[in-house]
Amino acid sequence: MDSKVLKQAIQKEIDLYLEARRRKIQSLCVHHLGRAHILAQKSVVIHLFVHALMLVHACSRRDIKEIKGQLVRIIATVPGHVFKKLPRGNIGWSSVSMFEKMDIPSDLEPYFSQKV
Repeated sequence: MDSKVLKQAIQKEIDLYLEARRRKIQSLCVHHLGRAHILAQKSVVIHLFVHALMLVHACSRRDIKEIKGQLVRIIATVPGHVFKKLPRGNIGWSSVSMFEKMDIPSDLEPYFSQKV
């Protein structure tokens, strides 16, 4: 599996997020950005981009707790990559600890079983 396939999977989740946002379905917004975050942990740049999307989403909802959580996560992303301290499967929202490992959804597992 190459990085192009991974980027397409991330883009699919972002597109699904944008559609959910257009339709004002908050639960799907959270779901798809969380899935994009799981996949994005393979790339520091894309990981930062997904956190920026999460921050924009939090700002649009005026969710102060989530805004603060995303700002902390944006700051922590680069050191997390440098020191290889990214918690596998973490969905990236402030509702979970940024250190908590989580199960990867079974349909996303193939992206982690091979080097991309």
